[in-house]
Amino acid sequence: DYDYARGTVLRVFELDDGKSVAFTVVGADGKVAARGTVSRQGQRYAAEVSEGALRDWCLDVDGRRSPVQVDGAALYWTMA
Repeated sequence: DYDYARGTVLRVFELDDGKSVAFTVVGADGKVAARGTVSRQGQRYAAEVSEGALRDWCLDVDGRRSPVQVDGAALYWTMA
């Protein structure tokens, strides 16, 4: 079985400035491994896990990846 909550890449497509979108990562057992939101303010993206946990995860926006967040419930990234 694959651990879907480890090494997760949250791919963001056409998220308008000032908006947010929910995400859910389902584990191999069919249960929710993690749930949260990704939001955008200008070039700054924030991903916040509100349920469960992710490890070694990152964001991908237009083919550009944020640094990997080893653990923790939030990832903040400003695209340069």
